[in-house]
Amino acid sequence: ALYEMSMDVDSYNIPKKLVRFDENIIYRLLPSGNLEAFGSELKKGIFTTDRIALDSRFGIDKAANRYYNWIQDEVEKGNCLYDILYKEESIGFFALKPIGDNSFNNFLAGMYVNESNFGFGFSILSKPIQEVRNRHGKYLIAHISSNNLPIIRLYAQFGFIPNNLYYIMIKHFN
Repeated sequence: ALYEMSMDVDSYNIPKKLVRFDENIIYRLLPSGNLEAFGSELKKGIFTTDRIALDSRFGIDKAANRYYNWIQDEVEKGNCLYDILYKEESIGFFALKPIGDNSFNNFLAGMYVNESNFGFGFSILSKPIQEVRNRHGKYLIAHISSNNLPIIRLYAQFGFIPNNLYYIMIKHFN
């Protein structure tokens, strides 16, 4: 199943214990012609709990390829991929697309595989919220697989609420 989570970005306040860290994390738009580094990070196994990665007929490599192709398609459509940086080192990413007049879909986000990134996972929420505010948006929406409980909890801690549930089926051909 896939949870649709949403929040009103005007009601968001970063937890006080994270303010100091968040101030030292920046984000920047990745140019559409510069997706190779992003692709190599995906291939390190960011999405190991994804339903495609867990499926024995697909696996982690095909899941990474799926995400890379998805991002390429979305960037070609004019949607934005952002790099998240701490001390000038890429630590993660998020991707946004407008939906309607004042809403944005944070359709994919993740932290790169690196031990020094530990503790910065909140930035996949704080930075998209910041960008939606910069664009004068009101709502941020994300879709999270039901088996990804740590991320569901993180989104809930930041004020996101579930507002829909979708069942996802995969058909295998022999």
